Amino acid sequence: MLVYDHSFARRKEHKLHIVEKLSSPFSDVGSIPTASTKFKRQKMEEKFINYDNYLKNHKENVLKAFNLLYDKVNACIFNFQGLSRQELEKQILAHDDSKRTKEEYEFYADYFFGERTESVKEKFKIASDVHKSRNPHHPEYWEKNGVISMPDRYLFEMLCDWWSFYLVSGKPEDIFDWYKKEGKKFVFCKENQDKIDKTFNTIKEICNTKE
Repeated sequence: MLVYDHSFARRKEHKLHIVEKLSSPFSDVGSIPTASTKFKRQKMEEKFINYDNYLKNHKENVLKAFNLLYDKVNACIFNFQGLSRQELEKQILAHDDSKRTKEEYEFYADYFFGERTESVKEKFKIASDVHKSRNPHHPEYWEKNGVISMPDRYLFEMLCDWWSFYLVSGKPEDIFDWYKKEGKKFVFCKENQDKIDKTFNTIKEICNTKE
């Protein structure tokens, strides 16, 4: 049974709403189409196009990770509670769709493809917290008393998400170095951790086969 922390999400979305009111991307752009305003609009369009392409590619690579791993981990590592491959794939296809909502979209685009001012960083942090609070493939969604216990379907999506960044880089084995540095900050329950370790062994096998 999913437990959604509505109070956490409401706090984050309310905070984001306040910050969002502070400035609009067109607040300093007048109604007269000067060369300056045209340039600003062009830069914003480029930013959003770049972010759209990034998000599309990320979702494709999460699906790629899913296809590489599913047959090797289904049943022997994960118990998907009777969900078919098609049902899990549907979940993967919806990965990060919330990043297209008004609470997240502009702030992610600004952070990754705009100028990282302090204001942009602040808004991104809030939008990122909102994203994690309503997407169960993030460990933070499930953390309770410092320990994370995730259902298998979302644990598997999380691992596909993690690996996707290294598939696109052409160095899929680099996920292991990342996990040593960053992944260990998450404290998973023993059952989750065992499945993460076994999946990483499977990823190693896949990487060795490709060499």
